[in-house]
Amino acid sequence: MQQLLGCDRALLYQFAADKSGQVVVEAVPDPQWSILGQTVRDARFEASWLKPYDERQARAIADVSTANLSPCYAEFLAGFQIKSNLVVPVLCESQLWGLLIAHSCTAPRDWQPEEIASLQQLAIHVGIAIQQAELVAQLQAAKASLEAQAERALRQSRDQRLQLAAIVESSQDAIISKTPEGIITS
Repeated sequence: MQQLLGCDRALLYQFAADKSGQVVVEAVPDPQWSILGQTVRDARFEASWLKPYDERQARAIADVSTANLSPCYAEFLAGFQIKSNLVVPVLCESQLWGLLIAHSCTAPRDWQPEEIASLQQLAIHVGIAIQQAELVAQLQAAKASLEAQAERALRQSRDQRLQLAAIVESSQDAIISKTPEGIITS
């Protein structure tokens, strides 16, 4: 995505349950722009800046310094060296999972309609891939649980067989010890 759009930073941002979030994947040509792993939480503008994404809308800001943004949001973007950004929601099972984001850190940028459409299409594919990965993880966890249950059942069965064998052996010993001498038992 970073190479396709020729932007300074491309990232995948994942929301936590409390609507804070973290940059989980990132591509940057210059390490100075890296924000990978950074957790973002700012309740001052959280409700207003999330609304378009909850409504499944993309948001393109050509120039952060001249856009009609709340002062705290403009300050937030400037703190990450963002001069221009393009943000699209990533949905997983129709729920807002995160954001696919392209940043221009060196200069403002007019995002072209085809760039926005490309990022939206990519976000759809990312959402599907995330959903599939989560399903695979659930299947692997279920498989591991079933394997553990089967192992417990096999151990329990083996233990029961050993107990039964011990009972049978002690019963045979008891029968043989009570048999009168000279009588052959088969």
